[in-house]
Amino acid sequence: AVIGTSAHALEVGPARFEGWISGGTISGAFDPNVGSPFARVEEDRVYLRHARLGVRARLPDKWNLRAEWSHDDGVGRWRDVHLSRGFDGMTFTVGQLREPFGISVLTAVRRVTELERAAFIGAFGLGRRHGVALERHGPAGGWKVGAFWADDFEVNYALPTGPQDPLTRALAGRVYLQPVNTDETLIQIGASMRMRDAEDGGFAYRARPAIRFGPSVNGTPVLSDRDTLVGLEALYNQGGLMLAGEITRLENDGFVIPGGYVRANWFVTPGDKISVRAGVPGAPELARPFGEGGWGGLALYGRFEWLDLSDAPAAPGRLAEAQTAVQVGLTWHGSDKINLSLEYSDAELSSSAMPNAQIDAKSLQTRLRLVY
Repeated sequence: AVIGTSAHALEVGPARFEGWISGGTISGAFDPNVGSPFARVEEDRVYLRHARLGVRARLPDKWNLRAEWSHDDGVGRWRDVHLSRGFDGMTFTVGQLREPFGISVLTAVRRVTELERAAFIGAFGLGRRHGVALERHGPAGGWKVGAFWADDFEVNYALPTGPQDPLTRALAGRVYLQPVNTDETLIQIGASMRMRDAEDGGFAYRARPAIRFGPSVNGTPVLSDRDTLVGLEALYNQGGLMLAGEITRLENDGFVIPGGYVRANWFVTPGDKISVRAGVPGAPELARPFGEGGWGGLALYGRFEWLDLSDAPAAPGRLAEAQTAVQVGLTWHGSDKINLSLEYSDAELSSSAMPNAQIDAKSLQTRLRLVY
């Protein structure tokens, strides 16, 4: 098949329409050991992962609008609906936006190298919320701070103590420095922090293996209504090689839950690299894009991640122990509009309280992303 993509989004007056779609195949097995209370799950299917259509518009008095309709895993909703305005080298944003925490959370989904984000992001409820934020970025680094709120169970995983889903509030901020920032080399270090509380409810923490099937077996009961999350980050980008990692630590009611990842991305084709903008990975910069006299670029990648819930109690019917996962893959970047990935994932969950409940989840996935 031949797939054509446009180099420009559709523009109508001050508005620009854009979007992207991704889907692929998955084949794997969620395999608990003999004696585990969980059942084996096998999966072999073709699926649609994301379908999004968005608009960006220039408004009077230097305001900008962004809105995006998203259909993810069979659920449709509005995402990233916000207004922003620049002034004095800073940008003010109000609406629905991502919390400023670390590298991976702030990386656009279509630019995430691995097929799924690290486990700690979902477990700690890091995502989009309603709020206000102020940020500034420059050649030596940048920062972003904001105040946020949400009452969406899937975002917070905050369980009610009353008849309604609890309202959660959060203060979050990120700062990063780039002591080396040249055309050839970028070195970046940073730190993030989020403080969160829930009204009429408390926080629980859960995570599924780094695959798109199988039960969510790792989780805690409802803990207290306040938690604090801190994180450190580092990134190195030179030529076609990018190395990055994050270490996080969450505290709730005296319980400590650590998590994190280390990852590498290497273009085997010369002259290609991943760009970095505002301290997060962006679009690939290809020496020979597909459709412009070349065949695009080829990149290898790998990630090791961990999440350890063992300090907290386990929710009924779940484990609350260590979870690790390894993902390795290969991506063909035709241009910044199209890429195709093949990824192998191996996740393991273990419990000292239930030694026979060790779980091994393996999968092989493909995914095609088209940006229009």
